[in-house]
Amino acid sequence: MKLFLTSMYFGNNADALALLHSGSRKVAICLNANDFLGDAGRLKYFNKTSKDFECLGFEVEEIDLRHYFGKPNQLKMYLDTVGIFWAAGGNTFNLRRAFKYSGMDVLLPEILKGDHFIYGGFSAGACIMSPSLTGLNLVDNPEEIPAGYDKDIVWSGLNLVDYQIVPHYNSVNKSLAKLMQDIIIMYDKENIVYKTLTDEQILIVHGLV
Repeated sequence: MKLFLTSMYFGNNADALALLHSGSRKVAICLNANDFLGDAGRLKYFNKTSKDFECLGFEVEEIDLRHYFGKPNQLKMYLDTVGIFWAAGGNTFNLRRAFKYSGMDVLLPEILKGDHFIYGGFSAGACIMSPSLTGLNLVDNPEEIPAGYDKDIVWSGLNLVDYQIVPHYNSVNKSLAKLMQDIIIMYDKENIVYKTLTDEQILIVHGLV
């Protein structure tokens, strides 16, 4: 299993991602955490992220999981051609819905058993790897429903790490940093295990699923 998780884009060391990579040069960028922003908002994330990957020598294209809702077999065929799946930040609850409806939440743990595939993501894309989305409702609105999504709230994460991830720790964005501190206070009160990520840090997980 190879996970490359950050708080903001590639953190402070994009080269670490290139060193971890050993498969296809194709990168699939997932923007479904931003579906509530519309095309213009999603494009901002895509342009920034695609330029970063292209500077590292990767081939980039968008994957919109909405095209695979109810079609996990087609999604699996596509993922078999990809070396890196990258999930941008945004609303974690919407990203989790997209993973559920497309079957990505079931497919990903199996694909990660190979050594050729990297899952990467920042903010929401990192938090979804945790056991639960509990606490993230203090930051993301779980009832902010884009077109094409049901109103159900999925509280479970993918549980590919055994702790909660708290991004944007001590961020220069003071309001965001305060919200993250509120999550930490909640986790401490409930004795929930967590790891913090500053906007510069990288969390790399390389081992058995």
